Amino acid sequence: LFNYGDVTIQTAAERREFDFASVPNPSRVADILSDLVKEIKGHV
Repeated sequence: LFNYGDVTIQTAAERREFDFASVPNPSRVADILSDLVKEIKGHV
């Protein structure tokens, strides 16, 4: 309704999970993070 939600980031690092609550536009944030990971890995 208000386009806020939680975002969880999972990594292979020592601290494996990061949780962010009440993030505006969570789907957009997830898309941006995914694009950045692909760019870093050289898939773009």
